[in-house]
Amino acid sequence: MRARIALALAAAALGLGALAATYTVAFTTDVGRRADARIFNRIGDHSSFRKFGHRIGGDKLNLIAAGGVVLGATLLSILSLLDKTRLRGMYVLTLIGGAFATTEFIKPPLGEWGRRLAPSRVAADAFPSGHATLAMAIVLAAFMALPVGRRSVSTLCAAALATLLGLLIVVGGLHPPSDVIGGSLVAGIWAALLTPLVRPVERSVSAEPREHRLSGIGLGAVTLAVFVFVGAIAVYVQQVFGIHRALLFLVIGLALASVLIVAVIGALCELADRPR
Repeated sequence: MRARIALALAAAALGLGALAATYTVAFTTDVGRRADARIFNRIGDHSSFRKFGHRIGGDKLNLIAAGGVVLGATLLSILSLLDKTRLRGMYVLTLIGGAFATTEFIKPPLGEWGRRLAPSRVAADAFPSGHATLAMAIVLAAFMALPVGRRSVSTLCAAALATLLGLLIVVGGLHPPSDVIGGSLVAGIWAALLTPLVRPVERSVSAEPREHRLSGIGLGAVTLAVFVFVGAIAVYVQQVFGIHRALLFLVIGLALASVLIVAVIGALCELADRPR
């Protein structure tokens, strides 16, 4: 248990460092400010993507987020009472509520600094995104709580869902990409801190040899290599397929962040299944 706690604290510290680095790059460097602005603005108000986001609307996204929190937390709590989850209901609520409260607590001071550092930046006082924090917190709560047979498949599914939700937040015109990544990291930090409380899965016979299974970290490394390759060819896709590369870079960035966060949490959860 001590080793699990130490690793959880180390992962949370890395997440905190990544959060600070994301903020620093997004607000204090020309590269970060330009990247946010170009990706956010080039999926512009006149594009079909932003029009789709406007049809959804910020109020509807808020309603969807609130409904998702209530529904997800209620379902996981009921399953917890039936002893069907790896993470008890109170910890599910702690993850979701703690992550969102943290975002709302740090957003005002970070916003004040942001207005001084980059007054012309898009949404200078909206880092990190509360919508992204809630979305990633719900995804990670379900990922940690529900027993699964194939961690690699569940990692990809959870990361894909988190990527889609983050994409909707940017496309809907609510936040630039760095705000979404920041919110996801806040949820990831809380999830890492709670991984020592994940209960082991009872297994009778292993469904597949352990040496042939991808661990969370291994999956993250493979995915990183794939995204690097995709990023290298994204500059040509606009001419070939007519899709603006800003959208591709947005999807790649969100997917990469989501996979790495989910993979690390999955690797920490797997420690609960190792024999004592």
